[in-house]
Amino acid sequence: MKNLRFLIWTLSILLVSIACQNATQHASESATSTASADTSAKAGMAAMPAMDTMMTYVCPMHADIKGKAGDKCSKCGMALVAASHPADTAHMHAH
Repeated sequence: MKNLRFLIWTLSILLVSIACQNATQHASESATSTASADTSAKAGMAAMPAMDTMMTYVCPMHADIKGKAGDKCSKCGMALVAASHPADTAHMHAH
């Protein structure tokens, strides 16, 4: 009976240690793949031409307010959004 308890206890410890090693390895691989994906995305963005200079950014509430990426509307403070097509600005109207 003592030998059976010892065997069960030993197997339990072994299984827990294997599970911990697998979890640690999985977390490490996940962090590595996330970092490489971020690096790839940044490299891809750097290789693209400066689209922000060609894009028109407008306020969703005030179509007359235009600017560049990252600007805010001077009337309401909302972030300007990219107008994907010049015709998109024609459908917006002031409230």
